[in-house]
Formats: sequence, C-alpha cells, structure tokens
Amino acid sequence: EGLLYAMEQLGADRKEVLYTGDSVVDAKTAAGAGVDFAGVLTGTTSFRDFEPFNHICIVRDLAELMNALTQEK
Repeated sequence: EGLLYAMEQLGADRKEVLYTGDSVVDAKTAAGAGVDFAGVLTGTTSFRDFEPFNHICIVRDLAELMNALTQEK
C-alpha cells in the first residue's frame, strides 16, 4: 500500500517505476504493485532468493545497478 500511495502522490505510472530493494519483501512489494523490480545484494538476500521473482536485474550494489540501467539505454 505504501508504494501505491507514493506512486499516486507522485503521479507515477507503473511503467515509470523501478522498485529497488535488497529483500524478498521488496520483491513481493514490487510484484504486488505491478512495477519492475531490481534486486540488490547488499542485504542478506541471495541471488537465488531473488530468482523466482520477476526482475529486470539482480546486482551486487547500486553502482552496478546504475551501470546496468545505463547500458540498457
């Protein structure tokens, strides 16, 4: 609900949102809101734990995420 509320307040469409997180709860939040998800391995969640969830990428840290997003354009 928090993510959907934030999107509403910002006027953001689901297609404009990339929810980034380091836990399975974050992956589930993105799925529940219907937005893209990027997993970051800075917490205790492993690559394997993120694999079952829809994701655009799973990266080691935010620097790697920025590189991945820049290369996609």
